[in-house]
This record gives sequence, structure tokens and C-alpha cells, in this order.
Amino acid sequence: MNKKILFFDLDDTLLTTDKKITPENAKAIERVLSAGHYVAICTGRSICGGQIITKDLGLNRKGCFLVGFQGAMIYDLYQQRTLHTDGIGFEEGKMLFNAVREAGIYAHTYDEEKMHVPYECEELEKYNAVTHEPYKIFQSVEDLRGVSMPKIILINYGDHDKLEKFQTSFAPREEGVFNSFFSCPEFLEYCKIGVNKGSGLRYLSEYLGIPIEDTVAVGDERNDISMVEAAGVGCAMQNGRKELKAVADYITERDNNHSGVAEVIEKFML
Repeated sequence: MNKKILFFDLDDTLLTTDKKITPENAKAIERVLSAGHYVAICTGRSICGGQIITKDLGLNRKGCFLVGFQGAMIYDLYQQRTLHTDGIGFEEGKMLFNAVREAGIYAHTYDEEKMHVPYECEELEKYNAVTHEPYKIFQSVEDLRGVSMPKIILINYGDHDKLEKFQTSFAPREEGVFNSFFSCPEFLEYCKIGVNKGSGLRYLSEYLGIPIEDTVAVGDERNDISMVEAAGVGCAMQNGRKELKAVADYITERDNNHSGVAEVIEKFML
């Protein structure tokens, strides 16, 4: 059997609504790794945040990788080293942060080890209650010189329309510079142009010498579209967005609370 790579999103894909992994999903992933295949967590989470959860899931072993920051950074969870990074340039990041400040929207960025935040607020507190990441407050955008900025995330928990309006108004300046998408209604994310989960899938496949036709991907959100389109077999969760289902090769019968990832593994990996 050819070696394959399974790419999967975390929230509302591998994980249940209460952020747990079902025993059936855990056993199925164990079978994938025992068969000599690879697994890659493909997430918007940071490398630091991703490591916290993958350690809890037991996915820091040989054959496990993290495609973090929406594809901007690839990390070997077993060897604990970064394989690839492709962040936003300082001038481009400065332009976006200035526009975000003028719009009155909270946003932060990252390096490999921590978040860089402009101030403490309810959005940060609520976000970090889930990710549990260290952060540093920057006094001025100039303080971000030299920061890798794999992505910039805008957060608003109470007014999705405000994020939609910003994305629309900023679109002329985004063209040819950024790639923007919603990872959920509350999060509007910006990466360097050409960077997304699909580009992360292609990079890791080439790095491991696995043909694209031997890759399987599964997700649930709009930011998973590029990954599902790039994979040899692209799958959408039953609980996924209609936009994702429209481009998927397969839609699971079970949702994230009922081991939909195990269904994909049984059908396409083993």
C-alpha cells in the first residue's frame, strides 16, 4: 500500500463541540500511524497553541505534523522543529494593523512562541481562554519589526457584519498582498498572498515525497476549502459549511460529535 497523508482540521472536525476527541477517532488515527501513514493537523492555530492540544491528543509522535497559522508554518511534532515558514512582511503588516485600528477592531499577530497583542480586552481574554497561549503587548506597530507574522487575526465576537464590512472595504489594498478568509464567523484572518491550508498541504506532501493523489483532507469551515480542493480526496464534515461541501469529493455521514474523521479514515486511508 502506498504511504498516504491524512490532513485534518481540529475544531468541529477532529474535535467535538466540547473540544474532545472521541475514542473512535483516536483509535482510527492510531491505526493510520501504525500502518506507516502520516497525519497532519491543518489548523489556524499557532504552533504554540497547536502543540498544547496535540500533546494532549498524543499526536507528538513520529509521523505527526502540524500545518499551523492557516498554512504559513509547517512543524514536525516528533522532531520539534519548524520545516517551513512564510509570513507577512513588516510593511504589509503595518498597513493592515493601521487600517484595523482606524476601524476600531481588535487584531493580533504571532511569532512561533507567542502572540503579539496591541492591548488586553474582552476579545483577547475570550480567545485565550481556549488557546491558552503566552502573549506580549506591543506599544506601537513599529515594535513588530522582525516578528515573523505568519498571520494576523481580527476578532469580534458580537458583530460579524463589522468584520464583513472591513474585509470588503480593505479588499482593494488586499489584492496581490494578502489572502483573507473567515475561519469562523468571529475570526477574519489575513495571511501572505498565496498562503493557505492548501499551500501547506502541497508543501508537506512534497517534503515527504507523497504524491498529491495519496493525500486525504477533511475539514468543516470556509478556510478549509483550499485544503479540500488541493487534496487527492477532499472531504467535508456533515456539520461543515455549504461552501465547503460544494467543492468536496465526499461529505461524511457523521458529524464531528460522532467520529466523522474515523469515517473518512476507514473509507479512504485503510
